[in-house]
Amino acid sequence: MPRRLAWTADGPRARRAGGITRNRAAKVLPPETPDSPLRNTTDVSTLLGESINQVRRGQLDPRVANAVGYLASILLNALDQGLVEERLSRVDATLGLGANTRKELATHADPNATSSN
Repeated sequence: MPRRLAWTADGPRARRAGGITRNRAAKVLPPETPDSPLRNTTDVSTLLGESINQVRRGQLDPRVANAVGYLASILLNALDQGLVEERLSRVDATLGLGANTRKELATHADPNATSSN
């Protein structure tokens, strides 16, 4: 025999009350919180560790921490790319190559590459 759900007149009111608790303001840090230096992977790791602990203590909303984690991931990729570019520049300088020479070498290595010059 199928189970029947009871209908009550409080249905819309109950949904609104449930929505109030579900849609509360996110816990964020106060505006006077100093910015974290984010110049290297150690700084980013420190920020992530602090954010994790703030979520655990209920000081930071998990949705905010999720955004911080996502942005930290992008920043880590950018920092890594910057390191690669710095190394490549040092190699170029050691070999006496300039940016144009690097493009020429890339074109010779990949016959399908097109020159933008």
